[in-house]
Amino acid sequence: MKRICITYRMQKGNETAETCHVLPMMDVVADNILREQENSQYIKSACAVSSVLEHLAYMQGYSYKGFICAELA
Repeated sequence: MKRICITYRMQKGNETAETCHVLPMMDVVADNILREQENSQYIKSACAVSSVLEHLAYMQGYSYKGFICAELA
């Protein structure tokens, strides 16, 4: 299992913010995200990791506006 740090953009009204979270995931998923970045099948709209990011943004009072980058944590 690998841990990757994903940075993403959120918005609340006119305010835009960027934040990052370290997420543990299976090696095959992490490797795909690290290699493909925003083109990863796990980041594209309505996919597993994208859904997690949307929920994290919501819990912070924002709406999810998009993936920025991923790095090995």
